[in-house]
Amino acid sequence: MDKTFPYAFHEQIYRLRGWSGPPQGKGGQGPRVMAHYTNNFVYERIAPGVLDELRKKNPTASPTRRRKHKHHQWFTLDFGHPKLKERLAAVMALMHTAPTWSQFTRSLDRAFPRRKDTLPLPLL
Repeated sequence: MDKTFPYAFHEQIYRLRGWSGPPQGKGGQGPRVMAHYTNNFVYERIAPGVLDELRKKNPTASPTRRRKHKHHQWFTLDFGHPKLKERLAAVMALMHTAPTWSQFTRSLDRAFPRRKDTLPLPLL
């Protein structure tokens, strides 16, 4: 079975941020901001309320502040997972084509704006 978030997704974030890495293997953990990036780039932009609903179904545990499951484990196999894979592939395509972090985030905001954000107007 394929990983939901392939290693290349993390590699591209590291490349665009100018970081060395990412850590290899199951035990390797990257910076905590990676969870924020995943939520921002993928879950918040799938549809309104998706991330809020995932956070309700998959709350953090008190002492560890970690979730018992990964968010994508709550997606249905017939509809949710295909939509997640589709969005992830599109985000990764934007990552691959962007030479810098700022160009990637601008492209992402144009292609998949977050529902609550105001779109930036192009300067003439």
